[in-house]
Amino acid sequence: MASNTQLVFVTLCVLFCVALGHRPIWKRLTVNSVESTVLNITETKSAAVGTKIVTFGGIKQIVEEQNPALKFNNFYNDTIIFDTETHTLRRFVQEDGPQGRGIYGMASDGQRFVYMWGGLTFNYQGLDDFWRFDADTEEWEQIFPVNAGPNSRAGPGMTYAQGKIYLHAGSHDFPLGLDDLWIYNIATNSWSNQSTPVPVRAGHSLSYVASENSLIAFSGEYPAFGGGGFLGLLPRTDIWQYKLNTNTWVLKSGATEPSVLHYADVVYKGVLHIHGGDLGQNCVNDLIVNYTSLYRLKDDKWVAGYIPRFAGGPSLKGGSMACVKKFCYLIGGYTTVCDNTRNSFFGDHTIWRYDPTNVYEDLALASHDWDDDDDWF
Repeated sequence: MASNTQLVFVTLCVLFCVALGHRPIWKRLTVNSVESTVLNITETKSAAVGTKIVTFGGIKQIVEEQNPALKFNNFYNDTIIFDTETHTLRRFVQEDGPQGRGIYGMASDGQRFVYMWGGLTFNYQGLDDFWRFDADTEEWEQIFPVNAGPNSRAGPGMTYAQGKIYLHAGSHDFPLGLDDLWIYNIATNSWSNQSTPVPVRAGHSLSYVASENSLIAFSGEYPAFGGGGFLGLLPRTDIWQYKLNTNTWVLKSGATEPSVLHYADVVYKGVLHIHGGDLGQNCVNDLIVNYTSLYRLKDDKWVAGYIPRFAGGPSLKGGSMACVKKFCYLIGGYTTVCDNTRNSFFGDHTIWRYDPTNVYEDLALASHDWDDDDDWF
């Protein structure tokens, strides 16, 4: 949960921005909901459909010393819908809907349907089920493709493009990683797959950039082995482009990529935005950041570790983002407090609104090396 110091800083920044005629880039919203703890979740994905944002399930964050066995083994099975026009948040459980899970794949066609695949559930069991949420009826329906699809996995990258769902990599039978790409054709209700040159990873972002007719895969974790055993999960900082017209992968140079994990990510008008996340692998150096990094595919250009001049964002990991019209929204997430005897998780109960239309102006004022005629937004 945000500290008092952070809230004071954000408030002062908002007042300063108004005085100068600038809207703040980050704003903490007042949400209308009877569920005060509805957003105490992490490791979810969000997707926008119409003016609503849909998310599902997630891992309940609790204090470890209360019950260590349940630290990451306690999952929601409810659907959360946030209306971006009324700032109203609702939650419900569908009896014949998906079981509780987190670390799944999610994508939206932007019009009516949200697709969810796999994830992790109780006792670290990987899932391989496929679901579709109808935003008009607000009901989940399980999808049964005509042929075999991906095996069970957690942390896949997933996105929608041109009538197809793309599912990439993930972790199967933890900690083993995958490197395959699966393509679901909505019209034919069938899967196809291909091998890729992209090294194994999970927990990464996979996004569609319409202006380049490409997917971009960034970051993630991979298992390291040595001395006859598993050494842990290590971060990747590479970025790959998948060209849809040629079905080919290209490793981008991606100078100054951020080395951050468990971030929230979204593509807005051709630019990948990632926010928050952590820099470490354990409680001692699990540093959670409050900055945003931006990547533009058309010229392979990063701005890493960017903190807005006008109101910096929240320090959170494990949240998710989705955009509706000119704003993006950060839902869920948590922060970690360590004192060498415990590892406590504090969920964020609010929704943060992010204004990408002000980012370029802010970056220009900060004298970043971009021309004034750069068409970012």
